[in-house]
Amino acid sequence: MKEEESINDLARSRQENTELSEEARVKAVSAVVDAMGDALLLHSLDGKILFVNPAYEKMTGYDRSELVGKDTTFSVRRPTGNREGE
Repeated sequence: MKEEESINDLARSRQENTELSEEARVKAVSAVVDAMGDALLLHSLDGKILFVNPAYEKMTGYDRSELVGKDTTFSVRRPTGNREGE
């Protein structure tokens, strides 16, 4: 019985470590996507914008909050002169 408990403890420990590793991977990918210089837009199968990274915001002049939930046919670039500093 004691051996069975040890095996269960080991299996539980490995699962917890895997879950933590998965969380760490998600954080690392998120940091890379936010830091990369290339614009990135993720959309659903029906064309709704799910996510844009800071490079996409900079390129288009739109804030993420203005884009998420919109259709991908939504204008991808603000008219000239509407961005900060222009």
